[in-house]
Amino acid sequence: MQLFKTISRFSLAAAAGLLISACVTVETRIYDAGVVVERARSVVEEIRLPAGDGELAALYRAGDAGAPVVLLHGFASQKEVWLQFIRELPEDRAVLALDIPGHGDSLAYGGPDYTYDVYGLASAVIAVIDALPGDQVHLVGTSLGGAISLAVAGARPDKVLSLGLFNPAGAREAETEVIRRAIDNGDNPLIARDREAMDALIDLIFYDPPTMPWPVRSILTRYHAERADMHQRIWDDLWAQRQEIAHILQQIGQPVLLVWGEEDRIFDVRGVDIFEAHLRDVRTIIVPAAGHTVILEEVEDAAQWYTDFLREVQ
Repeated sequence: MQLFKTISRFSLAAAAGLLISACVTVETRIYDAGVVVERARSVVEEIRLPAGDGELAALYRAGDAGAPVVLLHGFASQKEVWLQFIRELPEDRAVLALDIPGHGDSLAYGGPDYTYDVYGLASAVIAVIDALPGDQVHLVGTSLGGAISLAVAGARPDKVLSLGLFNPAGAREAETEVIRRAIDNGDNPLIARDREAMDALIDLIFYDPPTMPWPVRSILTRYHAERADMHQRIWDDLWAQRQEIAHILQQIGQPVLLVWGEEDRIFDVRGVDIFEAHLRDVRTIIVPAAGHTVILEEVEDAAQWYTDFLREVQ
């Protein structure tokens, strides 16, 4: 009888494990199918580009209307965050959305000795730009991607025609209690290791968090949990090597579009004052009722503002 009970418990546990595995597989397949559909709607293909000693993954859309637009996502994000933004841009504009080192499908870039600070990340982006067939690009970055864009433009003004910055990182005066707590105490809500932390992160970055259909939230939770240690390593490198942003901004001679969500709880909108004080040529848009993710919360308007800016600087 005891053997029977043991076998029964084992069978039940095995069946539960198989059911969970099956659910994970189904969720992943559904999510992957959705990504394929979204990529098709945005007319992009996934490619890999040489970047120094390695490669970076990217989404690419062909176009022949001027220099290409290169998009850089934020911390712990990935290139697919730009899909709808790309869809709203003029169809004849070439677009390249990169997975920056340590993120997305560029996870393995750099190896164990790589330093994932802003300048290390920027060096990989510069290597990609140098390898492109065209001479120059327009750079767009959100959050960390904005800080990287500034570093690239300052180092290679010959390559970067303009900058689009959406809720950019970098200004210490804009750091909220969320950032200071993460730096001082290691209590970092931007690194989600479980479902509860993922829910809190979504509430933090959006002013009005969207309803996420199954299985998006489950997939995001697993993605962040599996990469949490890598995200922590990148975070540690970023803040160990951070510098004052004023001297970086003063190097920027290119025209800049600066867009900031008024309700940003990661980098406060008062950061606008710092950017405007040091940039030579800046157009600013402050977006009411928007948080840290303007490129998602107000994607149609954000893409239109950027399109108008491109036409002006071109």
